[in-house]
Amino acid sequence: MRRWLHRWRRLASARPLHKSGRHLVMTATDQGGRVMLNTTIDLMQAYALRIGADFKCIQHENHALEPLPRPHAVKFYCGLELAHYDRVLWIDADCLVSPHCPDLFAQVPPQYSFAAWCGEPEAFDPYWELKRPVYRHGYFNSGVVLSSDPRPFARGLEILLNSAHRLDEHEQAMAMGEQTPFNKAVHELGIPVFPLEIAWNFMLSPQVCADLGIATTLESAYIVHCAGSSHLQVQDHRCRVSRAAGMRELRQRLGW
Repeated sequence: MRRWLHRWRRLASARPLHKSGRHLVMTATDQGGRVMLNTTIDLMQAYALRIGADFKCIQHENHALEPLPRPHAVKFYCGLELAHYDRVLWIDADCLVSPHCPDLFAQVPPQYSFAAWCGEPEAFDPYWELKRPVYRHGYFNSGVVLSSDPRPFARGLEILLNSAHRLDEHEQAMAMGEQTPFNKAVHELGIPVFPLEIAWNFMLSPQVCADLGIATTLESAYIVHCAGSSHLQVQDHRCRVSRAAGMRELRQRLGW
């Protein structure tokens, strides 16, 4: 693991000398997430092709981060890709990308090196309440992140490795083991976060469905993030189905 940390630190301290003008859309999966990715990956690939970006999917079992805690460490691999790309857009495997999704790279001003949706939904009590005092100026969700700076990935990985055995019960329950270290790294480094609108990371969960009203907001979402619960409600707040099956049904209903 130390050699990987050394590689991350070296990348974070030296940006590429020549700008490539290249953009990368990236996701990853492990054995548990592969079923969900079967429903989402073609939408991501089509999006990357449409906006002229490269696309890459990491198979967790086959890449060099295997010794790290899973599934939490995989997205830190984006930092290494910034040696070859100007900017990287990370999208979680449980995200449905609309066929009408605009080019997010074109939406983020060049002076910002980091963009994410800030403001965890209040529906995620008690996790959000636990973090609110620490991040009074916003707590970003790491399901959709655009960055041109490798430093938060390097520092976030370091924080994660130093605290992986001390994740609090809410982080463990919600599989957000990488999210708090990622937030800590960005805040610690003083990196301004360009706040994405909720349409770029529409958090779909039973709670958010009820609180935000998916009938009036879901259709206008660019990226629907089916996170926040091991189950996904699709047709009715009183009826739950497995998340993978729910994602397939949701995609059919949206016509994506």
